Amino acid sequence: MELSEWASDFNLEQVPVTPSLLPRSRVPVRDSFYTAPGYREIGMFYSCVPDPAYPWDSKVMREIWKYAPDAIPMWVHWVFLSPQETGNPEVVVFGRHALGRRIENQRGYLEPFRCHMPTMPCQGLHFERPNDIWFIHQGQMGKHPKYKDLPGDYLPFDSDLVKKVADISQGFKMTDAEYRKHLEEVMIRNPIAREMLRVKHNSSEKAYARRHVDEYVDRQYEKVGDQEVLDFYRGRGVREREKKPMVVVGSTP
Repeated sequence: MELSEWASDFNLEQVPVTPSLLPRSRVPVRDSFYTAPGYREIGMFYSCVPDPAYPWDSKVMREIWKYAPDAIPMWVHWVFLSPQETGNPEVVVFGRHALGRRIENQRGYLEPFRCHMPTMPCQGLHFERPNDIWFIHQGQMGKHPKYKDLPGDYLPFDSDLVKKVADISQGFKMTDAEYRKHLEEVMIRNPIAREMLRVKHNSSEKAYARRHVDEYVDRQYEKVGDQEVLDFYRGRGVREREKKPMVVVGSTP
């Protein structure tokens, strides 16, 4: 059977389409920086001037130079605009420690960037203007339950940073391909593995606690006799009347 013959059995009335009668979609089109959902990144601004509230430690920096002599302490202002859907977007600034480098023998193109420099010496140290951003010292990104693009947690300028530099600087004598693989291992795979181990450890502790609580409850149930349980259920919802002192006042004959 042809399609035209099959359709002839139906009485289809041609109804003209009126645009004004069609349902309208009112979903906003977020096609610009000002209408995009979530936090909007404004920019990253670098400085070698120590932050007044979170200054870098000159002693830690000297330890870092043992592994990376061309490393330079930096502070990053990471600027965002809060979500538009709040109705009152505000500028939010995250401050994070970072390390730059002054690379003299360049193996590739270095992206130029502005960096505010202090008056030398700074904190008793001398260093040149960095020409490369090595890395930002922060916690793992993407852990915020809703806004995954926000910076990771603030990390102090301490011995943990020295340990990170010691691990990363091992690749300075590697080829570019080897160094990229080494950085991926140190900066991505190792932190993820540590986080998974922490979550597993916490889950094990919670399971251990639940198991011992259940055992404790079972032991308490075993101590309670049948008559005590019966008395308890009989007395549910029945509150004993509070006893009050009574004074009998009588007449004197």
